[in-house]
Amino acid sequence: MPTCPSQTSPGEWSLRPTPQIVAEALDRLLTVPALVLQGLGPADVAQAIAATRGLNYRQARPDVGTGENTVRQDFSICRDVPLDNSLHHLGDALSGLFDTALGLLDTPPVEHADFNDLVVQQYAAGSQGISPHRDHVRYTGLVVLVILVDGGRFGVCAERSGADATTLKAGVGDLLVMRGAGFAGFRERPFHFLDAVTTPRTSVGYRHESRAK
Repeated sequence: MPTCPSQTSPGEWSLRPTPQIVAEALDRLLTVPALVLQGLGPADVAQAIAATRGLNYRQARPDVGTGENTVRQDFSICRDVPLDNSLHHLGDALSGLFDTALGLLDTPPVEHADFNDLVVQQYAAGSQGISPHRDHVRYTGLVVLVILVDGGRFGVCAERSGADATTLKAGVGDLLVMRGAGFAGFRERPFHFLDAVTTPRTSVGYRHESRAK
């Protein structure tokens, strides 16, 4: 698969939450499946958006799985962001912030953040979004989505049917933080979805890929 062309230099990132705020959020994740934190200021959002331009996107498969486990998808995605793109440096900054926060906890829910997996997703206005699904078990510890363009409704729910859905309101620059597999010993990951995409949406997802070489 071809890689996406490089667009930006590393840049500097000024993350808004302090390690103490992140540590408190990680404590809250013991009782809730996902939460929202302030993340990037306007200048950093602009830098991140610039880094998403010109990438080699492909359309996601419209359906994944079969029967009642089918996940509907309607977005474009880039997984092959070149290593010199500044979005990787943003991932390093997030890893450092979350690792510092974990060090403040008496009983950290994961050993390290280590965001070694990066994906950019774009949803056009009128997109069907993505139906309730869970991240693969190979994505462990923590999942952080950086919201660059905030169209659509993001929610978490109890099951694939969408039952007991809770909307998480994340604006431009915010971080959506979710449990990955193994967070505090939990194997279960939260079902989550995106719908009501009346305006465009762009997000950058950071995960720990446990099978990465």
